[in-house]
Amino acid sequence: MRLLREATSPQVGDAHVPRRPLRLLVYASVLKNRRRAVEKLLAVGCGLLVVADEPLEPGDLPSLLAPEQVTLINLWLSPFWGNMPTVPLSSFREEGFATGTLIALTPQLPVQESMNAALLAARESGAQFVVLAPLSLTGEDKHLAYEAAFGEDGNDVFEDLLFHSDPVDVAKTLEVHGSSMAYELGLREGLPGPSTALCKASCFAAACSLLLWAR
Repeated sequence: MRLLREATSPQVGDAHVPRRPLRLLVYASVLKNRRRAVEKLLAVGCGLLVVADEPLEPGDLPSLLAPEQVTLINLWLSPFWGNMPTVPLSSFREEGFATGTLIALTPQLPVQESMNAALLAARESGAQFVVLAPLSLTGEDKHLAYEAAFGEDGNDVFEDLLFHSDPVDVAKTLEVHGSSMAYELGLREGLPGPSTALCKASCFAAACSLLLWAR
């Protein structure tokens, strides 16, 4: 028997705020489009990690109880893997917000120069801290980037790096160089917040540092 179901309009999700303050990850577009909902979450003591994947201004943030409730992070991706601008965060830093850059650790040559460019871009964007995180790449991702960069001529060195090297070893090498450069530039590693009504930003930052060392 065939059943015909009438199309239903999308329903708005539950608008109730959580009983216990949470830390939430929010993208720039969501922050702009759901301003009222974000304001409610902040009012009950939640903390926001805002991913600035598109331009933002301090005026885009709702009224806050404390700057520590919001931590902002922009993105850095090697041009070899795509075109992703690192959004400026200096205006937020001047307003007292914690600002940083999430750096994608991807196979790239030369290794040291690539990481230097990433850390310098982070500092110039207004970052106070960095988070170094390996980017998971499929075989298809690697082939598309390789062909776009070198075409039919290819590049033996890059081919060995992408397809015949241990991704774990590559990521470890990138992280070591990145961590050393971050120290030289005075950039902290790890998330320094956000805070919630139940946990200060300093406590959260200490927990992140312990997890980093434990790893």
